[in-house]
Amino acid sequence: SAAPTTTTTVATTTTTEPDPFDGAERITIALLGGDAGPDRTGIRTDTMIVVSVEVATGRTAMFSVPRNQVQWPVPEGIPAYDAWESRRYPEITNTIYAYGLAYPDLFPGGANSGGMAVRQILGYGLGLPIDYFAVVDLLGCIDLVDALGGIDIYVTKPVYDPGQVWPDGTVVDVSIPVGQYHFDGRTALAYARVRHQDDDYHRMDRQRCVLEAAAAQANPFTLLRRLADILPVIEENLRTDVPVARFPDLIELLAKVDTGSIV
Repeated sequence: SAAPTTTTTVATTTTTEPDPFDGAERITIALLGGDAGPDRTGIRTDTMIVVSVEVATGRTAMFSVPRNQVQWPVPEGIPAYDAWESRRYPEITNTIYAYGLAYPDLFPGGANSGGMAVRQILGYGLGLPIDYFAVVDLLGCIDLVDALGGIDIYVTKPVYDPGQVWPDGTVVDVSIPVGQYHFDGRTALAYARVRHQDDDYHRMDRQRCVLEAAAAQANPFTLLRRLADILPVIEENLRTDVPVARFPDLIELLAKVDTGSIV
């Protein structure tokens, strides 16, 4: 007689990894460099770069915002909308953060009203909702770059900026010829702050170069290996509304970013 036929059914289960960004297609962060100093009242964010990362691919775009741009439209639906008859922020862009801190009732919704002002005004003006902000004092940038072990930059155009005055009053003559460099924090900051030899748009190019180089250096391996050096710098110099619990997810997203193809 024929042997009986048996059929075995194997149960299959599909597990779905939780989405750390709740289905968002992009994560967009306003990165601000604050330039406080003895001749200034409060903090002005002379460096403003909006970074937007596509979650699925890691494709990244960076928008530099001119520090002296004016007449940013204010979005409807927040108290600041009625603060000016023109419905536009009347001062230059690098004062938005400090203004938001001074008038928290106009920019509610977060623990840091300066960051909310930047997110709401720049996001509306760019047509790109901004999820988070991060502001670092430029002197803190020195410690952060050093904690990363320095950054690699190829300088395509020589820079010369004599008598550069830093927020702590130090005067530095900056001279950097064309070539490949491994900048420490002090040199990276000096390079990013050069402003007298050309215009703000060249300066923003240099700032983006420094940021791209830092992103290339800040890979997950380096971040974990140097965590003990990086964390104290972040705690002392960084103000942000990124939840601490989200840091590991952002580090993982950073691993997807090809720093050589950032737009």
